[in-house]
Amino acid sequence: YQTGTGNTSTIASFNCAVWSGSPANGGTIIFGDTTTDIMTSTAWSGIYRTSSTTLMDTLRPIMRNSVTPTTSWSLAPGSYWLSWQTGGSSSFTGPWGPPISYPIQRITGAAIQKTGAGWIPVIDTALAGTGDDAPQGFPFKIYGSIILGINNMDVNYSVTLVPNPVQTSSTVSVNLPASSPFLNSEFTFDVYDVMGREIKKMDHINKSSFIFDREGMSNGIYSYKLFCQNQLIKEEKFLVQ
Repeated sequence: YQTGTGNTSTIASFNCAVWSGSPANGGTIIFGDTTTDIMTSTAWSGIYRTSSTTLMDTLRPIMRNSVTPTTSWSLAPGSYWLSWQTGGSSSFTGPWGPPISYPIQRITGAAIQKTGAGWIPVIDTALAGTGDDAPQGFPFKIYGSIILGINNMDVNYSVTLVPNPVQTSSTVSVNLPASSPFLNSEFTFDVYDVMGREIKKMDHINKSSFIFDREGMSNGIYSYKLFCQNQLIKEEKFLVQ
């Protein structure tokens, strides 16, 4: 966003890159770069950047920016980092990147930002002291396809978790088409926190519908990964409250 622009986007350019690891710790760029403008659209997202004491403030409208790489990005299973830079109108300050913020969860990621001093963590500094400081993430979404193998590229796997948000437990249902090579196979259901740490694991699931219990989990944002025969079937975020 740029402060004071109104709801008409002033974002003028956008580049991004995929890194093999953290840029702050020796990661290298494997796709994209830090100079080529690949923005395809920009528009107001419908939300504003505010604080807990200025909830009705409309000075900082957040824009949703879309980019399309000039070449295909194909990533093997693993962990990666995404970096981006934006350019905007010289008539306004910024552009600025709004961190991910939820009222029920302090830690929302492990983002870093580059300053004159180098790469530094994005931290929500608490008035109560450093013990309450919270690492933050930046919002982005990557659209693509999960390739399970040459013979399975066009297979649609429908997985639902209901209810979501999870209060005590939810039902996970897996709908496999008749052509799926995973029929009558066992599943593995893994749950991760926003830092990417595995906190729950359910093995040897041999039913297409099973119960997930939030026992021991704090309120917050999580994600699950459903595997079969060591291949990723589905990955999705969910809320516990």
